[in-house]
Formats: sequence, C-alpha cells, structure tokens
Amino acid sequence: MIRTVESVPRVSAPVLAAYGYCEAVTGQQARNFAYGIRLLPTPKRRAMSALYAFSRRVDDIGDGDLPGEVKVARLEDTRELLTRIRAGEVEEDHTDPVAVALAHAARAFPIPLGGLDELIDGVQMDVRGETYETWDDLKVYCRCVAGAIGRLSLGVFGTEPG
Repeated sequence: MIRTVESVPRVSAPVLAAYGYCEAVTGQQARNFAYGIRLLPTPKRRAMSALYAFSRRVDDIGDGDLPGEVKVARLEDTRELLTRIRAGEVEEDHTDPVAVALAHAARAFPIPLGGLDELIDGVQMDVRGETYETWDDLKVYCRCVAGAIGRLSLGVFGTEPG
C-alpha cells in the first residue's frame, strides 16, 4: 500500500496564529461542527473555521443584548471589514485574527464572499424584527441566513461540473 502525505502550502506565522484563533472559536462555540470538519484536509479545515468564526461574530452581534441601533452599526462595521477583505486590504499583521484568516482563505479558495454580505443582511432582518407573511418573503430570509452558509461552504469544498 502506498500512502501519500498531505501537502500543505506554507503559511506564515501570523496567518497560522489567526487560523488557530478561528479553530479555537469553532471548537468552543460549535463542537459538533468542529468534529465534523476535523478530518478535512488542513487548508479546508482552516478555511471552514475562518468562515465559521466570521459568521459566529455576525450572529453574536444580532443575538446580543445591545440596542438595535448599536447592533446595526456593528453589523455595518463588520460589512466594511468584509469589503476590505474582498479588496485585499487586510494584511497578515492586522489586529483582527478572524479578518486575517478569512482574507487568507478567500485567496486560497473561490469563496463567494457575497454570501457573508447576505448573512449580514439576514441578521439585520432579525434586528429589525421583520416578519414574513408569504413563502416568497421567507425565502429571501432563508437564502440569507442558511443558503449563504451552504454557498460559502461550496467555495471551500468545491463542486463537480454538471
């Protein structure tokens, strides 16, 4: 039997530390998810942890005890950070480890970062207390809060043509 060793591209110390932080967040906040991704190849596991940590931050803002206007402001700050990640403006020495890890993961995988904008949109719907009277109304919300996570994951896992 011939066994191959997984080849993991070299990652700088600051990026490794950022991924370590995201993996700790994932392990503490989402134990079942952490177990589920544990056997993934290292780059994919790290990328999924970065996505989870960013998503957890967005969700925690929405679920927190702050007044609605403060939540909206923090969600917009988070969206601005995402814009900077998308533009390649987050350097490895940035002070936010989640941003560093997500920026690295987005360079390594074709992650549709617009899905995180949709997640922010969905959490803002929660903060505003929106209600959904029709299936079409609810479908928009579901696309934002659940569908977006699936699309983001496909950016890491990949898809088969056809």
